[in-house]
Amino acid sequence: MTTAAQRRTVRVLVLTQAVGAVGITIGIATASLLARDLSGSEALSGLAQTAQVLGAAVISFLLAPLMARRGRRTGLMTGYVVGAGGGLTAVLAGVAGSMALLLVGAMLLGAATSANNAARYAATDLATDENRARSLSLVVWATTIGAVAGPNLTGPAGALADRLGIPELTGPFAIGAIGNSTCPLVSVAVASPSSPSSGLIESVASARSSTARNASAGFSFWFLRSRLMSEPSISVIKSFASAQTSGSNTLETTSRKGSRVVSTGI
Repeated sequence: MTTAAQRRTVRVLVLTQAVGAVGITIGIATASLLARDLSGSEALSGLAQTAQVLGAAVISFLLAPLMARRGRRTGLMTGYVVGAGGGLTAVLAGVAGSMALLLVGAMLLGAATSANNAARYAATDLATDENRARSLSLVVWATTIGAVAGPNLTGPAGALADRLGIPELTGPFAIGAIGNSTCPLVSVAVASPSSPSSGLIESVASARSSTARNASAGFSFWFLRSRLMSEPSISVIKSFASAQTSGSNTLETTSRKGSRVVSTGI
């Protein structure tokens, strides 16, 4: 993997992380509010974020073997597409007034969380010892752009929902669906068609082909695949930790400032 290809890969990941984080956080910021309205109970408002964390858990373990077989790019694009579908499902839930449909949409939206977290590991797959830390930090830093911008777009998203004739609290999910569906397009447009989709997957494949000839190659394959398969657990822990405070903070902010959402910070 050349240095130029590594830089191109990091650029793609930075763009998708920033856009994807908008799609994720803007939904998280209002999920509890929409769940409260649909269920009629603040006690049930946390179920939407619970469903999103569970979705991230299940889908992370489904994306991991997909990436092992087809490469990082395929897995990441699949996660973002499924996440976009979850956002649209949440919009339909608000229109139909269905709490059950909202929970389904929230679980599917968890796929975007899985993809966003996995993208950080993709940045280190192709990196050398000299630039591995920098590559990871750049991708993580890009996430903060979307994490800050997303919740602050809830006001414009509510205005957009009014224009579209859908419930105000579904506007952020519509914006989130647009953001998540943009990530695969960015990946295809910016990435070189000839560039490998994952240096780690290539290393795994190389180790696999050498296993019959060399026992140490077999260990390399086990180690690299174990690394890929362990990432979902880290993703789930991170999602669970971040979801614990965001829902209650959203409800508290709204109760103090009224029922209309102007902006919500996490």
